[in-house]
Amino acid sequence: MDLIKKALCVLICAGVLTACHPAPKQTDKNGIIKAENSGEAVIQGELVTSTTEKNITDPAKTNSVLSATPKAIKAEYKSDKRTLNINAEVVVSETGTFNTYTMEKQPVTKDLLKKISDAYFGEKAADIVYDEKMPGYILGDVSSNNYYTLSDFTQTSRIDNLIEATGVQKDLNPWDQNLYLDGRELAFPSEASIKDCEDFISRTGLTDYQYYGIRSYGLSGGDPYYLVTYKKAINDVPVTTRVFSSINFQVTEEGIYTVKAAFYNYILQKNDVSLLSLESANRILEGNVDAILIYCSEAKNNLYLNFKDDLNQIGTFNIKKIALEYIEKTTGNSSEIVPAWRYYLSPDNQYIDKNIILAVDAVSGDVIY
Repeated sequence: MDLIKKALCVLICAGVLTACHPAPKQTDKNGIIKAENSGEAVIQGELVTSTTEKNITDPAKTNSVLSATPKAIKAEYKSDKRTLNINAEVVVSETGTFNTYTMEKQPVTKDLLKKISDAYFGEKAADIVYDEKMPGYILGDVSSNNYYTLSDFTQTSRIDNLIEATGVQKDLNPWDQNLYLDGRELAFPSEASIKDCEDFISRTGLTDYQYYGIRSYGLSGGDPYYLVTYKKAINDVPVTTRVFSSINFQVTEEGIYTVKAAFYNYILQKNDVSLLSLESANRILEGNVDAILIYCSEAKNNLYLNFKDDLNQIGTFNIKKIALEYIEKTTGNSSEIVPAWRYYLSPDNQYIDKNIILAVDAVSGDVIY
C-alpha cells in the first residue's frame, strides 16, 4: 500500500458542495464539480446563498479575456476549514482562439517505431533484433544482463499507442523520496540533457510535443538522473490528460536512458469558444474552497489522495502558478479536452507539484480535479 501511495500524486475534492456562481450542483465520480446558473448551493443539506455572485461575469471572446488577464496575482481565500493562498504568475498563450476537442489513441505505426528506434539506438540501430516474446527489440547480450530494449506495444491492441525504450543496468529510482525538490543541477548539466531530448524530438518528427519541465532525481540513492517531460500541444498550449499522454525521458550522465511515450490525436469539436475570465474562475474556486481536501506526506513535499490515516490534511495550501491550458475533462465514459484555468499547487510554497490537477473549466465553470 505504501508503494501505491507513493505512486499516486492526485487531488481529491470531497462530495461536499459549496457556494459560488455558477453554483456547484453535484460532484461526480470523475472529479468534476458541476456548475449551474444559480446563486445558491446546497452544503450538507443546508441552503447557502452565494456571496460572490456579483464577481462572476459571462464568458467572453478569447481576445477580450486574455487582454484583461494580469501577469501575476495575489489573493487569499479563507473558510472555516482552510486557506487558499495565491501568489502566482499567470501564463496565457497568444494563440488567439481556444476550442474544445475529443481525444483518440494514435497507434504507433511502423514508420514512427523505426524513427523512435533510430533515435534511441543511434548508430547501433542496425544491430537490434526482434524478440516475439516481449514483443519488442533488443540490443546487447541478454545473458550478461547488459542490454537495451524497445517494447513494441503495437502488437497488443489494448495499449497500441504506447512505447518504452530502456536499459537494464542502471538503478533509476522514480519514487518521491528520491526527488530533489529544489530542482538542483546534478553532476552533469541539465541544459545538455534537455538538448539531447530536443534532438530526439526533432529526429522522430514529434514536433507537436513541447518541453514541459525537468526534475532531478538521486536524493536517496541509485543513479542520478533528470526526468524530462514533453507534452503534446495544441497551438502551443500544453494538454494535460488523466491518462499518460506525454513523452518522458530519463537522462543520465551518458545520455537518454529511458523513453516512455503514449500518443493521442485531438479531434476538433467546437471552434472559438467563449471563456470565463480569470477573476471569475478565482471566485468559483473561492466558493469551493471547503470542498478541496488535500493531504500530504509528513515531509510536506507531495500531495496524495485521502485514503491513509497517516497523511496530514493541509489547512493552508499555496498556488504558485496559474495558466490557461487544455485539460481533459471526463464525464461518465466520455471525455473532452477543454480550455481551463489551471492552478498549480505548491506543497512547501516553493516546489510546484505538476502531477496534481486543479482547474476551473473556462467554458462551463465546472471545477476539475
